[in-house]
Amino acid sequence: MPKRQTGKGKSQSTRGTSRAGAAKARGQTTRHKKARVRSGADWAGRFLEALAQTCNITVASAHAGVTRKAFYNRRDTDPAFRADVKQAMAEAVDALELEARRRAMEGTDRPVFYKGKRCGFVREYSDTLLIFLLKAHRPKKFRERYDVNVKGRLRHSHSIDDMTDEELLRIAAGAVAATAAEGTPSLQS
Repeated sequence: MPKRQTGKGKSQSTRGTSRAGAAKARGQTTRHKKARVRSGADWAGRFLEALAQTCNITVASAHAGVTRKAFYNRRDTDPAFRADVKQAMAEAVDALELEARRRAMEGTDRPVFYKGKRCGFVREYSDTLLIFLLKAHRPKKFRERYDVNVKGRLRHSHSIDDMTDEELLRIAAGAVAATAAEGTPSLQS
């Protein structure tokens, strides 16, 4: 068991001390420094500024010099701070949306290499980002829809509660196969 020297020249066991304390006793530095918890409102402005830029609680906490726990404690007890956090997150998401739009509409330059040397660029656009933007802003037109029309009465001879897992999986697999084959959801009788 590692020993450390106390102020009076006596050695003392490091058992029960933190990993950082034991490392310090051995003369080593710790890998990660824990953020110092600041009191009062002095960290809130720096935290909110970083949150609005990054949309990331961990990064904003580190930037402000507080722990995530300190952030969550303050958010849960301070309604004004909670509202400011919501606003900062909205600003960050707006910035993400603008970047997604830029990549979808203007594209990004990808370098092209020939025999190991860069010889030019190709402009690439993101169809996936464009689809997400359309779904977000025009959901009535671009959302995924499933229309199921049933005429007449639907009869069945089994209760779902009486079916085994294997029977349920077989029915589900048949529905998935039918959907893939037709391109639209369907009911099987």
